[in-house]
Amino acid sequence: MRLIKRLRSMSKKRLARATAALVPLVLVGAAAPEERRLPRDARVNVIVNGDVVRAQVVAGLPNLLVIAPNSRLRLRLRQEFDDDTAYLRIFGRRTLSGRVRDVSLLVDDQLRRSEVYWFSRPLIEGAEATLGPLMFVQPRVTFPLEGAEAGPLSRYRFKLLGGPRTVAGTMLDDHGQPFLTLFNLEQPRDYPLASAALGAHLARHYGGTLSGPSWDSEIVFGIKRPVRWLTLARPVRFGPIILSKLAVRVRDRVDGSGTGAGRIREADEPVDLEEVTVEAGRRGPRPIYSLSLPRALLAPCARLTFDKRARQIELVCPAGTRLAAG
Repeated sequence: MRLIKRLRSMSKKRLARATAALVPLVLVGAAAPEERRLPRDARVNVIVNGDVVRAQVVAGLPNLLVIAPNSRLRLRLRQEFDDDTAYLRIFGRRTLSGRVRDVSLLVDDQLRRSEVYWFSRPLIEGAEATLGPLMFVQPRVTFPLEGAEAGPLSRYRFKLLGGPRTVAGTMLDDHGQPFLTLFNLEQPRDYPLASAALGAHLARHYGGTLSGPSWDSEIVFGIKRPVRWLTLARPVRFGPIILSKLAVRVRDRVDGSGTGAGRIREADEPVDLEEVTVEAGRRGPRPIYSLSLPRALLAPCARLTFDKRARQIELVCPAGTRLAAG
């Protein structure tokens, strides 16, 4: 998922402004602490051109500041002649268009030139704005979870991928197939969600079958796609995460991500030993392999930390914790 800024013109002045947009301007005074521990509701005050916005810090959505339509009106951010067009791209496919403007932001008393995006719909219902962990000046940003901090703890470290205009996630691997994994703490759903291509891969290697009718699951900005239950005969494990049942994108209706999954057998369908599973061919979009982990699954752990300096995501859990889905 990526936010794209389309510049209307590239004069030297505008090019210099765009280049400087993400350069922090450090204020005179005490140095910022090494770690920013977020409050339980993960909301912070952000000052945009002198006005305060209450922003929700998101773990699995774009990092740059995205304000809700109501907040844009309150901040009097009217469209100007030099505003740029913004596009939300999900796995390279344009999904939504909006606007972007260079502004001065004050995040945790640190002033920076950055960009503010707005679209016709809010990124998250009820939030005035959102921003990700990579927008903080501190190298480490920690989200609290529900597990206890006392006693023996286990630490699981994943390579941090992503930048300011994208989401922050990691890349896991199963049987030689890498797939993007996002820690969607802001997602209200209580089940993990796999892309169609990843679901087909897991079904092939772990004896998976589909069951039940499809339902619509929200991806972002109110955009929903059809999903169904995928049950695995043998659970798949990634560190403390154990998946035996998860939702998977299906093609019952138009699949806007354009994934080309192999066919997954129905739970009540007889097994055909001569069946050949057909995956995406050379024509059409490249298959997308991704997994979204919701807060409900990660909640038994104590905290989730994004470490920009070490380029790691650290999940800390009470020793022996198993994060089981299904």
